[in-house]
Amino acid sequence: EEYEHYKKCEITNMMFFEPTLDSYQEMYGRLSDKGVSLINKAVGNENRNIKLYKETRNRGQSNSLLKPKRHLVDYPKITFDDSEDVEMVRLDDFVKEPNNYNFLNMDVQGYELEVLKGAPKLLNGIDVILTEVNGDELYENCALIGDLDDHLAQFNFERVETQWAKRSCWGDALYIKQ
Repeated sequence: EEYEHYKKCEITNMMFFEPTLDSYQEMYGRLSDKGVSLINKAVGNENRNIKLYKETRNRGQSNSLLKPKRHLVDYPKITFDDSEDVEMVRLDDFVKEPNNYNFLNMDVQGYELEVLKGAPKLLNGIDVILTEVNGDELYENCALIGDLDDHLAQFNFERVETQWAKRSCWGDALYIKQ
């Protein structure tokens, strides 16, 4: 969904990860001719197979490597009635030329800290991070916004803007390298 925005911002070197096969195929159908890298894998702090909790009511946008928690209360019509074993990779093990990237966008349903833990080399070249954040456990054991602030401070990032969703405890945050 973000491809056109990135293109308008003149981001030229793009890599998209999507762990579920059905969502990956949809992404492939829309972007395979755009000159971007499309990867059918999850991203985290380990290279291994992992269970992904799936839902269909929200077109897979709430799928998570973490079991839903407050999400079940805040969004009772979205049910997680399926799962899929997916391959997970560390960004530092997968991205061969980390200096080719300076922007990171994460929409990983509470798994943000694990993605960052698997990317210390990549983070050295990143200037801007846009990510979903949580103020409470939308998913079991998900990273909270303070956890991300603390981890990213080690790489000289500062959160400069936060926008919270109206109906729940999640939002989006923008981090800039100082």
